Amino acid sequence: MYIDRHIAHVWPWRDNTRFDAFAIITDVTEKLRYTDAYGNEIATLMTDRFEGLPLLVLTDEDGDGRADFYVYYNERREDTTQEFGAFYTEPNKVAPYWLVFNSGPSIELSDEGDPVMYWVNYQFVDRNRDSSFDTYAVNNLDYDGDGQGSATDVLWLYDDDFDGGLDWGEHIVDGVFQKIPIVEGVFQTRRLGEEMDEHKFRVGDPIGEFADLIAADIGKALTDGDRPEIQPSVPYSPGYSFPVEVDDLEGWRDYRVGDLRLRLPAGEEWSIKSSEEALQISGGRRFDETGALLTSDAIMVDRDVMSDPIFGEWVAAELATRYREWEIWNMRQDEEFALADVQMGDTTVADNTFYFLRHTLLYDPPVENGIRRIRQELYLVFPTDFAENHAFYKLFLMRYCVQDLCDNDELDVSFLRQVLSQVSF
Repeated sequence: MYIDRHIAHVWPWRDNTRFDAFAIITDVTEKLRYTDAYGNEIATLMTDRFEGLPLLVLTDEDGDGRADFYVYYNERREDTTQEFGAFYTEPNKVAPYWLVFNSGPSIELSDEGDPVMYWVNYQFVDRNRDSSFDTYAVNNLDYDGDGQGSATDVLWLYDDDFDGGLDWGEHIVDGVFQKIPIVEGVFQTRRLGEEMDEHKFRVGDPIGEFADLIAADIGKALTDGDRPEIQPSVPYSPGYSFPVEVDDLEGWRDYRVGDLRLRLPAGEEWSIKSSEEALQISGGRRFDETGALLTSDAIMVDRDVMSDPIFGEWVAAELATRYREWEIWNMRQDEEFALADVQMGDTTVADNTFYFLRHTLLYDPPVENGIRRIRQELYLVFPTDFAENHAFYKLFLMRYCVQDLCDNDELDVSFLRQVLSQVSF
């Protein structure tokens, strides 16, 4: 949902959105590149595009069932090209309308004068949807001539009459565009190292030949390539062992929900709401060095009853899988947040089997109470009489982040995970 929602800001192409287009596509591409929750192979194709690297592999990195990332491998998948990247297609289409490939790192200077690495990305756009790219953008621009690039200063080149040749170009710097001068037919692009680069952009030059070839490979892979059997969109980790050390249970209290008994944090910093079928505690607040709230914790426990079996028999493991798949589907319908770092599996703690679903909710923009992201772990546990009574229990362990960034340590819920060793029936 995050990807589709943000791409909607810049596609279909509208001239007035081009000021933000490069940054938006870069952002969603980076999220695709670094996700580790999906990565299902959609199609493969043997090509002659790169010598020694003939295998094109298309994957689905956001879990929507459509290919969105490409890379060329050698036949053993030991080496890859550097020209990997993302591509964006409309539903039921194979020709990308936007293609991105990575060109490696570059350096810019921070406001304090410190060197900061950023990625140079080449982006190609097919504005008129004729299966040929007519727009080129890249952020290796040295606009002020100081010998340094900038992640946000972008060179744009256009084929406005869609005849395959460059017509004009512009620099977009800090949200302001400057038309690129043309001297004796050569665009004065101010690219890094332009004065030493033998390749100059000239009026009438083809704009996206190389990208068109990659796009053609992608289209052929999606049409005629090998299509491996699609695996579940969320990887499953059977028998996963969590570190559940009981080392900080001082002050914890015993509670009961239905037939489930457990021990939870208690004390002045924790508040509780409870009923016969559910309870929730919240607290465990943490503050940054300025005294501002950084994170807060919560645990919810809920008794649920399956009115009908999803399968022919009341099999806990199968029902747990279907329930979590439904949870994932349901969360993806909510446009308020994006879903990241999704993992499913099962783990045994103190003789109880817990079926878990772990994920992070990313809010952009943050919600009214300031929450920007939530690390959440759901654990389903089934009593031994589940087949007769159809009742099971859900435990949610949550840490809320209310600042711009919270790293993995700050979003760690291992303290809350100690509750798993305190569960019994």
